Amino acid sequence: MSPEIRFLYSWFLDPLFALQHAAAAPDAPYPSREATTERLHTFVRLWNEEGEMMKHAMQESLGLSFFPNVVDVHVVGAGKRCFSSPVILVGTIPDESLVDVLTHELLHLLLNDNTVRLDLRAVHETMFPGLETPTRNHVLVHAAHRAIYLDTLHDPARLERNKLRDADSPAYMDAWRIVEERGHADILEELRTYYQKSGFTLAS
Repeated sequence: MSPEIRFLYSWFLDPLFALQHAAAAPDAPYPSREATTERLHTFVRLWNEEGEMMKHAMQESLGLSFFPNVVDVHVVGAGKRCFSSPVILVGTIPDESLVDVLTHELLHLLLNDNTVRLDLRAVHETMFPGLETPTRNHVLVHAAHRAIYLDTLHDPARLERNKLRDADSPAYMDAWRIVEERGHADILEELRTYYQKSGFTLAS
């Protein structure tokens, strides 16, 4: 199943992000609703250029299918980070990073909300015992994203740019290191093997 990705201005969440922004950076203006809506339209255009291919590649790499038919992507003016449940994007994402950032969040969503009802905590505890939770939560995401960059897009430079964006997060960088050491293909195959043994038939 390939869900519709629907971009929405988050009239409810945006004021909350504005309050956080004011507390963290009181001298920096927060984007107006009009400016955020303009960014939303840009996000739609950018996602439409690659989105269908990325959705297919996400599901192919993980052997999973999205459960929801529609995924709402809530856009707010600014913030320190984006989120996957619900999917929230900040309007300050640079154009060149939009597809990659949204793909990251959608990979989290796919792992947590799929048609086989993957028990992600059990997978993490079996495949990555002893890892800190923030790192453990990103190994499968990074493995799938690396597969997309290298096996679908054949664009190692784009992979390196993504890793540079993650350089200020020790957990993200630790997850990238594990993916490179163990190999993204081996990690993804282990995921399939684990759930086939559990009686689930994953997507091919």
